[in-house]
Amino acid sequence: MEYDWICGKSAYLKSLFSQIQFAGVLCGTFSFGAVSDVVGRKPVAVFALSLGILMNFVTGLAPSYQLLLGIRFFLGLSVGGTLVVVCTFVMEMLLPKQRMALRAFFNWGVARLMMTLIAMALPEWRMSSIACAIAALPALIIIVFVFPESPTWLHNKGKLEQMKKSEKHIAKMAGVPYVPVEHQKIEHSKTILEMLRTKGLMRRLFVLWSMWFVASICGYATDLNSNTISGDLFVNQILFPSSSPFPK
Repeated sequence: MEYDWICGKSAYLKSLFSQIQFAGVLCGTFSFGAVSDVVGRKPVAVFALSLGILMNFVTGLAPSYQLLLGIRFFLGLSVGGTLVVVCTFVMEMLLPKQRMALRAFFNWGVARLMMTLIAMALPEWRMSSIACAIAALPALIIIVFVFPESPTWLHNKGKLEQMKKSEKHIAKMAGVPYVPVEHQKIEHSKTILEMLRTKGLMRRLFVLWSMWFVASICGYATDLNSNTISGDLFVNQILFPSSSPFPK
């Protein structure tokens, strides 16, 4: 209402608002993952979360819609980086059998549920943006002061002593005794072209890419059109993330 985006002359900017943010998500998804492979999971995860918190906070203070549109691109950049890097970072500290539970229950749905509850409590959009920034602070603090660097990344980089320290730290956090595991030495990391030429690997990658592509289209199509569903907006927004673990 403030910028005349609803039933006003500038209503078209509401769509542009989302388009700019998702352009940032696309750029963040491609760039942050590649950077984290080089410099490490933890520093990139800290940067992505810090950028998102800052941009959410600044959104609540934006003096004009032009500046608001620019801020949303960088917020989208942070979202893309967080989806790729933070998720990978946490997954690499878990056992394979534990990852499915994390993927099902602690994901975008939880964040969406939190955001809905914040919007219900603080319907004014500026206050909601600032509250979302504050709500994300505990995650940043945990990553900075509690989590070590990913042992998987350290192993891939040949930093075996640091990898053992990271594994000991994770075992201490989990409250279990540290049991050294002999890791296979990585002789050579495959390039993208080599992966595409490896028949069995390419087939598995194609299936995985197809699954995530379809899941992303369905997920975003539901999210971006959920406000058109009949019924109470907030109730619908609570029901969607609450039911998301079951299909996963």
